[in-house]
Amino acid sequence: MKKYSDYVKIVTMAKTVNEAVKILSLYNDSSKIKLIAIAMGEEAKFTRILCLHMGSPFTYVSLGKPIVPGQFSLDEIRSMSWIIIVKL
Repeated sequence: MKKYSDYVKIVTMAKTVNEAVKILSLYNDSSKIKLIAIAMGEEAKFTRILCLHMGSPFTYVSLGKPIVPGQFSLDEIRSMSWIIIVKL
């Protein structure tokens, strides 16, 4: 993937919190990679926020209705501004 982009995106469907935590564990081995690792699903919604704290350069949101299960809208993320990390 690095051949085509500076970023590596890994997304999977998680049916349980434990499955969602597994995708976040990828950040332990990715110090040299611009990794975006998140999980889809209502049980995994938290991965879309925690990924920012674990090293992801950004996360994905919808402009209105969610496109995939568990996706936050831009308005929802803006209302959670206390958790957003801005990397300059």
